[in-house]
Amino acid sequence: MDMIRTRNYTLNATTPVELSIEDEINVKSTMIISNTSTNKHLIIGNSDMTPTNFGIRIEHDAQPVTIDLYKDDRLYALGEDGTVTCAVMIIER
Repeated sequence: MDMIRTRNYTLNATTPVELSIEDEINVKSTMIISNTSTNKHLIIGNSDMTPTNFGIRIEHDAQPVTIDLYKDDRLYALGEDGTVTCAVMIIER
């Protein structure tokens, strides 16, 4: 049976935050990320990213992004310019 977990984040432009849930996820999972800010951009990537060196930029009015993750995968997020909010749903498979 799939387990669904959700979490909301408030992010800044200086410290990458790991997008995760409180406990370890040891199975393949799907992460759905939605930028819930009204006019700011969310950026996602690895733990070393910066506002100018990142993986994916999610516009404030974009559709949610879906990413498959495996046991040891980690995904981080930053606000591109100031405070950004996002919602994350993780579906364990």
